[in-house]
Amino acid sequence: MEYVQMTLDEWARMKQSIEDDLRSLSEGFVRVGYKLRQIRDQELYKHDGYETIAEWARAEYGLNASTVSRFIAINQKYSVDGNSDRLRPEFGKLGQSKLAEMLTLPDSDLQMVEPAMSRDGIRELKQFNKQEPDKGVADDLYELIEQFWKDNLDLKAELIKAGGLDVDEAKEMVNPSGNRTYRKGLFFMAMYEGNIQFKKFRCDPQTMEWGEFFRITRIIFDEQAEEEAARKAAQDIKKAQESAQKPEESAQKPEESAQKPQETAQEPQESVREDPEETEHEELKGGELEEAETADDGGRPDPAVEDPEPAAVDPGESIGQVSEAGREGSGEEQEDEGQGAEADGEDDQDDGWMNLPETAEVIAPAQQNGLEASIHIILENLQKAVNVKAYKSALSSAENLVDQLRKLVEGGDQ
Repeated sequence: MEYVQMTLDEWARMKQSIEDDLRSLSEGFVRVGYKLRQIRDQELYKHDGYETIAEWARAEYGLNASTVSRFIAINQKYSVDGNSDRLRPEFGKLGQSKLAEMLTLPDSDLQMVEPAMSRDGIRELKQFNKQEPDKGVADDLYELIEQFWKDNLDLKAELIKAGGLDVDEAKEMVNPSGNRTYRKGLFFMAMYEGNIQFKKFRCDPQTMEWGEFFRITRIIFDEQAEEEAARKAAQDIKKAQESAQKPEESAQKPEESAQKPQETAQEPQESVREDPEETEHEELKGGELEEAETADDGGRPDPAVEDPEPAAVDPGESIGQVSEAGREGSGEEQEDEGQGAEADGEDDQDDGWMNLPETAEVIAPAQQNGLEASIHIILENLQKAVNVKAYKSALSSAENLVDQLRKLVEGGDQ
């Protein structure tokens, strides 16, 4: 195609002629519709012998019944006062196809359709009116604009990158063609060069200026930038904390490794204790040992006494009988009863954990030897105890011994 250079005035006149032709077509449709209404209402088609206006229009002009109905509907909807041959000025720039597409729109929605809107945009508006929209997506104007930018991230990036734009410059970037439609949630929005028309489902359309659109856009962008900065700061803090914990974890690893051998060394002992046969053997061994030592109270003679077989201590005997047996078994090692009792008293005072009273000095040397031997046996049993049952058995023997000492002391007091 050959390129024709023209001046700005010539370009302006060409655009005006297109507008005039469109208006002429639209006005022509309104006039044709007005005349068809007269023929229909006055039944003028019968003059030519036809029964209906549809038969007449098909025979005379090749128009089908739907086309005749569309002409009449356009006249009723877009003519001045709804019954004239003149087109309403606000629809002057719309062609016949758009006017026909708009026929099923509510009268309140007609203001949303400007010449810049395409037939597809009109159909989308009609579809919006018919279908129940999704709730919770864009329930107010703020959410509508927020969703618009979420669905146009590239445009958002370009707008932010440009920066410092005035309203007209930003508007040209967002709506370069002069018309843009957007549908989301409860809203339908139509962007034009002069303003923005938006409609909430089952409500009348409203007008929004571009300045208001970009004011809300600025708020949305600022909030999103703050959220992104906060999210990034939280990530940086988390990374810093993780980095700070890594040396501490490394320092703890040797300690954990050092503890593992100790835990491993303890496992066999715990396993031995949990062995039923081994436990039974140890308990039997401890019981036999205790029984043997109890049967031979003089098994461990005191170094100060040379008698190999000290007298056994019977808790049932009286304190006098025990003293008599002690005298017979003491031999030449004891000079007299008073000296032995005095020595016993000194030894008892040294053993402070026994906490015996001074009246215990009446205990005979043989009794002392047998008790001391029993104490040694009990202490060894406590040290050798390998389980709770054996330990309790040794403690029980100690309690019996203490009970014997108590009875001896009480007998001495009497």
